[in-house]
Amino acid sequence: MIRVQLSEDQYRRAAGYSDRVEGIVRGRFNYTQLITKDRYKIGALGEMALVEVLKRRRIKFEMELRADGFADEYDVIVWRGGVRKNVDVKTAGKPKDELCAMPEAQFQKRRQHDEYVGARLQWDHVELISWATRPEVETWEVKVIKQDGILTRCASMAGMRSIMAFFLDLEELS
Repeated sequence: MIRVQLSEDQYRRAAGYSDRVEGIVRGRFNYTQLITKDRYKIGALGEMALVEVLKRRRIKFEMELRADGFADEYDVIVWRGGVRKNVDVKTAGKPKDELCAMPEAQFQKRRQHDEYVGARLQWDHVELISWATRPEVETWEVKVIKQDGILTRCASMAGMRSIMAFFLDLEELS
């Protein structure tokens, strides 16, 4: 697990991003049916945490954080062994959350992701915990995990690959 301390400015940017997106999508049909408080802010914080570690390790990356109400094509792009990898960061919003989870409708619709990073928001930092490849995620259990009735693809973050292994063969900045 990698503990990432984000700045107050990053928390403010994530909140501003969340407010903009929620203002745009409010009342719009949501194919995932997932409507949770601070959904966009929590996701942005997980993405920012991964980017912070990539920067520290001088790893080449691209990031897309759209605030226009449409789904981004990727959270982060990295290059593994010379191959471009589209990474989706999944951030759990509660300190004790143990699952890396996504609505099944999102997983089926957003097929361009190659790798998934599991993160968890704590009170004063973000934890990058684990990662998985798309073929691994395809084997995860699909079930309803909350009372909201949303079919969810999920796995224990503890059972996924170590986050430290995620960084092993990524292309560094030249």
